[in-house]
Amino acid sequence: MKNMFKTKLLAFLAVTGISALLCGQNLIENGDFENGISQWKLPTWKHNWLTPVQDKANSQGIGGASSMRMDWTNKHTFYVIYHKEIKIPTGLKELELSFWTKSAGYENTTKGQLNISVEFPEMKKKKGWSNGISTPWNKTQPDWTFFEKKIPVPAGVTKMKVTMKIHGYKNKAGTTWVDNIYIGPVRAKTKAVVQEKKIVLSRGISTCDHGGVYYPGEEIIYSYEFNSSKIPGKTLDFSWQVNDYDGKKVISGTQKVTLPKTAAGTFQLKLPDLKVYRGWFALKGKLSENGLKIAEVTSSGMILERQTGKRDPFFTAKGGGSYERQRRMGNGSVGYFVQRRFLQTGPDQYNPKIMANIDKFIRNCKEYGFEPFFQFYISQAKNEKRNPKQPKYMFDEVNAKLAKGIDPYDAAYYQTWRNMFAMMFRRYNKDVTDWYFADEIYHSYHLSKYEIPHYLAVLKIFHEEIKKKDPSNVIGAGNTFMDRDPIGKKMWPDVKDYVDGLACSLYLGSTTAGKGLSVTSPNSGDC
Repeated sequence: MKNMFKTKLLAFLAVTGISALLCGQNLIENGDFENGISQWKLPTWKHNWLTPVQDKANSQGIGGASSMRMDWTNKHTFYVIYHKEIKIPTGLKELELSFWTKSAGYENTTKGQLNISVEFPEMKKKKGWSNGISTPWNKTQPDWTFFEKKIPVPAGVTKMKVTMKIHGYKNKAGTTWVDNIYIGPVRAKTKAVVQEKKIVLSRGISTCDHGGVYYPGEEIIYSYEFNSSKIPGKTLDFSWQVNDYDGKKVISGTQKVTLPKTAAGTFQLKLPDLKVYRGWFALKGKLSENGLKIAEVTSSGMILERQTGKRDPFFTAKGGGSYERQRRMGNGSVGYFVQRRFLQTGPDQYNPKIMANIDKFIRNCKEYGFEPFFQFYISQAKNEKRNPKQPKYMFDEVNAKLAKGIDPYDAAYYQTWRNMFAMMFRRYNKDVTDWYFADEIYHSYHLSKYEIPHYLAVLKIFHEEIKKKDPSNVIGAGNTFMDRDPIGKKMWPDVKDYVDGLACSLYLGSTTAGKGLSVTSPNSGDC
C-alpha cells in the first residue's frame, strides 16, 4: 500500500512537473543578464571577434538593472554562442523565442541587423535545422522593441544550440542592446499590463554657465527637469551612476528626492568629488519607487585640466555653446557666419543690428582669448532653383533673370560684393586675419550654368579686397574634396591662385561628398 502510494505520488509529481515546465520555464539561464553575460561565449576558432559587455546602465522593463551591449566596429565580427547545448523537454513540439532589443549609431543602409537563432545539431544542417529571428535590416530600434516567434521542434530532436550575431556590414560604428531573452515552451498570452508613467524625467543639465565642462575640484551640480508628474510631493529614491567613455562605472550612489508639489519642476543632484578622474563622463539617473524604476535620464559632462597659455586656433567648434564652455574645451578660435543676404540692405548699406552683433562677437573673442574668423556663403542652395543667398533688395530681380535663363550677375551686381568685402576689411582687418568661403564646391554646379562663373568671380573679388590689401590675411575656399569630386577637380585650376588653402573641417565619422561619393574618417568637410 505504501509503495503504491509512493508510485502514484511520483507519477503525480512527474505530470505536474512537466505541466509546470510547459507553462513557461525559460531554458536560457540568466536571460535578463542581471548576473552578467558569462553564459555567452565567443567561438573557439581564431578570428577578430567583438566581445559583448554587460551594461548596467540600460535595461528593458521596470525593475531590471542590466542588459547585454554590443559596440559594433567594422574591424570585428560579432558572433556569440550560448555556453552549452540545451536539452529540449520531452514532448515539447513548439518553442517560443522572444527578446527585447534596441540599437543606435548605425549610419549605413544596413542598420546593424541582429539575429538570434535556435539550431538543432542532430539534424546535421538538413532543412529546418536552424530557425530564428532577424530584426529589420534597414532600420534601427531607437526604443526597446519586442520580437517573438514560434519555432516548431522537429521530430526526434532532443537538444538545441543558440547563437547570436549582428550584420553590421560597412557601418563603422553602432551599438545594439539585448535583454530578456526567452527560449522555452510557448507561454500563454495574457492581456498586457500597461505601466502608467508616473513621471517623466526630461533632462539633467549642469547648473553652471560652462555647460558641464568642469575643472578638477569644482562643484558638480546637475538640475533635473521633470514633467507629467502624477505623484507630486512624493519622496523617491534617485540612483545615479557616473560611467567613463567605455561604459565602466566610476562612482555611484543613491539619495532621497522629495518632489515639488507640482506636475512639472526640478530637483538637484550634487556629485561627490571625482578626484583623479579626467575626461568625458556619462551620468545615468534613475527614479525608483518601492524598488521599481519609474523614470530615467542620461546626462554628460567633462572634467578637464585648466589650460594655460595660448590655445591652438586649429581647434574650433560649430555651435559649441557658451564662450566659457569653448574656452574650457581648449578651442582657440571661433567663427562667425557673415550672411550677406541679411547684412547688406543696399549696394553699400548694411543692417546696423547685424553690424553690432559682429562687433560684439569681436569683443567677446578678445575677452575670452579666441582668434575670430569669418565665413561667407555665396552660392545657391543644393536643391534650390532660385538663389536664396541674395539680399532682399535684389532677390526678386536676380531670381527673375535666373528663371528666364538670363545671367543676372553683371558688373553692378559684382560691385555690391566688392563694397561689402571692402567695408568688412576696413572695419575688421587685424582683428580678423582668417576669411573663408564656406560653400561646398561640389554643390555649386547643379541647377544654374552661371553658378560656377559666379563663384569664381566673387572669389577673385574676395582675394583682391582681403588678401591683396593685407597679404598677412589667410583666405580659404573651394571647400574640400577638390581632389575627389569631379566638379572639384575641374574648378581647382581656377580656384588655386586665389586661396591660401582649402577651407575644411575634420569629421570623426564617414560622410558624403557630392552625389555617390563617400569619404571615410578622418576627412575634410565644410568650413
